[in-house]
Amino acid sequence: MTEVMHHPKKPVKIVSPIEVGIGESQVLVVTEIPLRPSAQRIVDIIREVEVTSCKAISNKVIINGELRKIILYLPDCGAVGGAGNNNNNHRRPNHNKDGCDANLGCRVRSSDVKAACVNAPFAMFIEVDGAREGDICIIEEAKVEGAKEEERDIQNDGSFGALLEKTVVQVVAKVARQAQTPVRPEWP
Repeated sequence: MTEVMHHPKKPVKIVSPIEVGIGESQVLVVTEIPLRPSAQRIVDIIREVEVTSCKAISNKVIINGELRKIILYLPDCGAVGGAGNNNNNHRRPNHNKDGCDANLGCRVRSSDVKAACVNAPFAMFIEVDGAREGDICIIEEAKVEGAKEEERDIQNDGSFGALLEKTVVQVVAKVARQAQTPVRPEWP
């Protein structure tokens, strides 16, 4: 056990952060993403938000960040193949597990999934009453609130060469300040 010797009438100072305030804001991040080769169909879009810096100033915090997106898409429907080919070396039952009749020639198409990776920077500010320069900025939450996609550069075959992405990013930030609290220990 460690004991600290103090003069009984002299207070001890404890330094700890105290909360000044908390605020939140949203920003709309708009990006046009070229898709090479062109897409027939979007499979999935994965979005992640990372705040890269947060700085407290007078009654506000300034936020810089990145919205990272991975767009998974099919460029085409692929080549026709499958159970209807002319390979007679293998004896097949009339129906496979998918219910396709081997005698009628089920058409199976294969395609590679392509990915477009995007890092879209954003900047915003959040009002936090009482904040001042030198305070500690803490990100409580940074997330995608919602998104909308629009197909662009549409070709005759229905494929599209670009995707216009509109994403709402929400950030919640807290401001804290180091404070010294004098404590007078009362020891028996």
